[in-house]
Amino acid sequence: MTPGGGKPLGANEVANPADPLATVPPTPKNELTGSLVIKDCEDLEEIKLDDNGIEELTIENCPNLKKINFSNNRAVPGSRGIKKINLDKLKVNPLTGEAEDNVLEEITIGKNDIEVIDVTRCKNLKKIYVQENLNIKEIRGIEELKNLKTVNIDNTDLRLVHKDVIIVIKEILGLNPADGLSDKLTNLRTEIENKVVSQKNPQLQTAKENAEKEAQQAKQELETVKTERDQLKQQLAEIRNELGLGEDATQQKILDEIKSLKNRPTSGCSHTDYDDIKAERDRLTSEVESKNRRISELENENKENVKYLTESTETNLKK
Repeated sequence: MTPGGGKPLGANEVANPADPLATVPPTPKNELTGSLVIKDCEDLEEIKLDDNGIEELTIENCPNLKKINFSNNRAVPGSRGIKKINLDKLKVNPLTGEAEDNVLEEITIGKNDIEVIDVTRCKNLKKIYVQENLNIKEIRGIEELKNLKTVNIDNTDLRLVHKDVIIVIKEILGLNPADGLSDKLTNLRTEIENKVVSQKNPQLQTAKENAEKEAQQAKQELETVKTERDQLKQQLAEIRNELGLGEDATQQKILDEIKSLKNRPTSGCSHTDYDDIKAERDRLTSEVESKNRRISELENENKENVKYLTESTETNLKK
């Protein structure tokens, strides 16, 4: 593409209508896909390439570019839209090739698949439209934009915070001003609490860590109790099955069934058989009673552990 005359480049647009030799044919919508690189267009002021299937975008050395519109690059079947956009070298030093602050004023990239957009070099930005980028996590450098007037983040998970708040958060976490916060968001509250507590009151930090360890230990013990309880219940179910009783059989019904073995006729049975049956009956009775007692104990321990875990967590949070 060879644009000129400061006109928009994109769908249904030409670069310089007054000069046929410099004219760029209109680009039909839904035609562009994959990666797109636009570079070395010194007179270009606006790009409009919405409703295509571009997935990666790089713009380099377009020092007079003020507006870009790449919204809805999901228009081509199979495309999820732009995932990566690189504006770092939108303007470069002609001697060194190093990136410089550019003059971009408006970015429209709604309805794409962008996760992070870096506008650190876009100090003149006035409008940013990133709506319906469902995976976007950060607009890096937005806190430094003093001329910003409009930001559209509809249907995203972004929550913009005042730049002074961001500066304080970075200072607390020991980050540099240029560092991003996207990888810190998941545990941001915990990290801030730990930093503040460790700086203000090291003893409180130690107590907090100990409480967390105790809570974790109580949780592990609770899991052990639950496992043992489940094992006992399984063994009790096997006894019910052995006696020919259904799953809804109560403890008393199990005991009654075992006792009934004592009263069954013993004709045809030797004295040894009877003694074996009686011994088995007594063993089953004792085992059922023991297991039910243990289940009751475990359930009580379970309640105590849950209570302790809840109180420990609440105390920890209050601190």
